[in-house]
Amino acid sequence: MGKENLAGPIYSVAKALSLLEEISRHPDGISLIDISNAFKLEKSSVFRILETLENNGFIIKTSNPIRYMLGLKLFRLGMCKQVAMPFRKIAVPFLKELRDITGETVVLATIELYDMFYIEVEECSSMLRCSIDLSKSSPAFCDAVGKVLLAYKDDEYLIKYFKHKKLVSFTPNTIKNFDGIKKDFQTVKSSGVAIDHEEKEIGIHGIAAPVRHLDPIIGASIGIIYPACRYSAAREKELTEKVKTAAEKLSKAACLMN
Repeated sequence: MGKENLAGPIYSVAKALSLLEEISRHPDGISLIDISNAFKLEKSSVFRILETLENNGFIIKTSNPIRYMLGLKLFRLGMCKQVAMPFRKIAVPFLKELRDITGETVVLATIELYDMFYIEVEECSSMLRCSIDLSKSSPAFCDAVGKVLLAYKDDEYLIKYFKHKKLVSFTPNTIKNFDGIKKDFQTVKSSGVAIDHEEKEIGIHGIAAPVRHLDPIIGASIGIIYPACRYSAAREKELTEKVKTAAEKLSKAACLMN
């Protein structure tokens, strides 16, 4: 991760934000030298940024050994963002209903700039189930809920997206080229649903549909994720209709909210 990836009008701010993202990937903390090596920056430069972030409460520094971790201020900021999302509260009952009628884990996702985030998850009660970490972003192009979010974007956005998010093969089923992905997106728009057959992770299937607000832009997507051992063509068809119905009901509720 070199300097060329630290883009932004104010380079020092871009560096600080990139360092925060790197620290967030290490729940148990990360050392100064590891951060310096990751960004190919001098330790003295990294230390000054870390010291500033620490003094302002965005990170904390442990001792024996010295490592850097995210601070509680970021947690408070995240909670403020969560409280400011009334749509999330409206969506929860629809997610629970879909979970109960499918018996599978249900997720709600959105995309901000070029990162996809899960807003909410309702896990099923089965011992064999899929789990989601709400604190992490996720690649969108190989995930059912992510495909829905990207499918309705214009070409200009997609070019920028894939400039920031390189095409990576997570599994042998991952679509590996831009033309193939665009063709997949056309299928999503024509069918109104996205399907993921172990494209992001072996053993995991997904089905998702768009949640439309009053404007034509897709603001969120709702979907289910489930183990491949519970897949069959007939069951996928049944689950697809249930996901689409849930998305339509949630879209209506979102329009009423607006």
